[in-house]
Amino acid sequence: MAAVDLIVIGSGPGGYVAALRASQLGARVVLVEARDLGGVCLNRGCIPTKAILESARILDQLKRAKQFGLTVPSAEVDYAAVVARKDKVVSRLSRGVGMLLKGANVEVVMGRARVLDANTVEVSEGETTTKLEARHLLIATGSEAARPEAFPFDGSRVITSDEALALTTLPASVLIVGGGYIGCEFASMWAEFGSKVTVVEMLPRLLPPADEDVSTEMQRALMRRKVKVHVGTKIETLRTTDTGVVAELSDGKPVEAAIALVAVGRKLNSDLEGLAATGVKLECDAVAVDELCRTSVDGVYAIGDVTGKWLLAHYASEQGMVAAEHLFGGGPEPIDERAVPSCVFTLPEIASVGLTETQARKQPGDVRVGRFDLAALGKAAASGETTGFVKVIGDAAGTVLGVHIVGHEATSMIAEAVLAVRHKLTMDDLVHTLHAHPTMPEAFHEAALDFFGRAIHKA
Repeated sequence: MAAVDLIVIGSGPGGYVAALRASQLGARVVLVEARDLGGVCLNRGCIPTKAILESARILDQLKRAKQFGLTVPSAEVDYAAVVARKDKVVSRLSRGVGMLLKGANVEVVMGRARVLDANTVEVSEGETTTKLEARHLLIATGSEAARPEAFPFDGSRVITSDEALALTTLPASVLIVGGGYIGCEFASMWAEFGSKVTVVEMLPRLLPPADEDVSTEMQRALMRRKVKVHVGTKIETLRTTDTGVVAELSDGKPVEAAIALVAVGRKLNSDLEGLAATGVKLECDAVAVDELCRTSVDGVYAIGDVTGKWLLAHYASEQGMVAAEHLFGGGPEPIDERAVPSCVFTLPEIASVGLTETQARKQPGDVRVGRFDLAALGKAAASGETTGFVKVIGDAAGTVLGVHIVGHEATSMIAEAVLAVRHKLTMDDLVHTLHAHPTMPEAFHEAALDFFGRAIHKA
């Protein structure tokens, strides 16, 4: 095969977006994928979990139908059908990625890549081996579920999120090891479907990186769904039995369950064969890159989870745009690291951007906070979705430093907050921005008013 302009290794939300943007800019691109187009996010992460969570959200609404003056038959969960719908969603979107790549004349080569040098990649698929050459190489190999040796993974009783998404039978009981975003999403989902769920988190609170008010609200929400939550607690031992698993906790309480989902983080796929030999610098298993996604080797770029910066699909996509535009467009604008949104698709949803209150108070100068609870919001009351709040954090000048939202539509509402942090808007800017009534984003407006102590609908 003749040399092309760019070889992209990995077709997740970073890799395929980079390939498409490079093609738009006139580059000849080859995309190498070892498994499924769309990567982990589309096939074993973001999309499948959200598809199942949407079924759980609708079930929650059906259970509350009487509140809306509706009488419906008792809702029953056909978990196999829930999973089948998830598979259809994933399959359609994966085919869509393939169509986009084909339409952009990006050549897709399926197989496992081995880097021979900064311009050459060998791809193996079965008995077939193909050598590819390019002016530039972009690494987008992502991450996978961590599998600490302390846990007896067997794929059926002790599992990761990969196996959890493949289950076609709802587990009667689940021990979730890890109270991060993956653990909390599965806890919300399975508890709503009727599983008995226990979450064990080693650190003092759920969602450790989140604002403390968010962590507190999440624990309350899970406990309302009868999830047993142990924070500041270690798993001393975890063993399998004929009927499931048994864990001994550091607080002395044993936990029995049908399965254990271990959700204690992600392993970066920086061990791509041959990459280290090119001289690409690694920092704590992450491929080190600068603000333009360049590695330590000229012509070799890296994006997404493998860079270890933000393990978020939208961040990977934006890195892909930056890398492609730097290579073939001339002048990209680096990502503003202050304004990266983080979303957790629990019931209720969580979304954040910028500094937490604790982080803000560690900086010099005064910090003020505004908060508005959704219970006082007209649209939330009309929708029957009154759990949660909007919290805004600003400095003495009123500059928006951080926004944290828990509640219905939180993951959509955060977009306005990202814009505010990105452009260093002030609380006064938010106060003088008209928010349509009745809508959920009015809570953002009220929180900004509360920053000045003058929220209209707060007693």
